[in-house]
Formats: sequence, C-alpha cells, structure tokens
Amino acid sequence: MKKSWLTGLLAVVVVMLMSTTTAWAGDYWHKIGELTKGGKLAVNRQVSACRLESVDGVSTINTLVVFDGDKKRGIPVTTKLQKGETKDIELGNKVNVTELGMSLQTTGRLFVYIK
Repeated sequence: MKKSWLTGLLAVVVVMLMSTTTAWAGDYWHKIGELTKGGKLAVNRQVSACRLESVDGVSTINTLVVFDGDKKRGIPVTTKLQKGETKDIELGNKVNVTELGMSLQTTGRLFVYIK
C-alpha cells in the first residue's frame, strides 16, 4: 500500500516538473552563432531579445540590425564588452527576424543568443 502511494506521488511530481519545464522553454537563450567580425547570422523565427557575449578579447558593438525579409531596423547599441561580459537587447514582443547583423570591432569572439 505504501509503495503504490509513493509511486503515485512520484508520478505527480514528475508531471508537474515536466509541465513547468515546457512552460519555461520559451524563456531560454538559444545560441545562433559566433562572430569575429561584423556580419549577419540567420535566425528565421520570432524573437523578443538578443544577447551578445564576449568570450574572448574585447568587442565594440555600434549597431544591431534586425532584418525581416527586405525590411531592416537598426538598433543603436554602442557598447564595449570585455571577455565574460554580456549585453541584452530587447527587440519587442515576438518580432519576426530573418537575420541579425551588426557593425562590430573585435579582437576576439562574440557569441550571439536569441530568445
């Protein structure tokens, strides 16, 4: 009797954890690429924010360019990131993005994430 009660409780806890993880999945950062100089990265999804992370050297970011097909929107960033620093840039609520581009001066590598 006790064993079946514990098994039932464990099943309920597992279901609760799985549903919570699924609900939070949209809030995770997804790495879309790495830049060592300015350029574009393919996205092809709806995005609400972009995170830039300097993983090596120093990166100076002037402008983030959000492309939606032929339309583009420049977002002034004007920041300097040392190794280990990050910069989050809000794009709006579920913005259609085909590519992200940026003007960048770097002596290292910059990881680009979206959510």
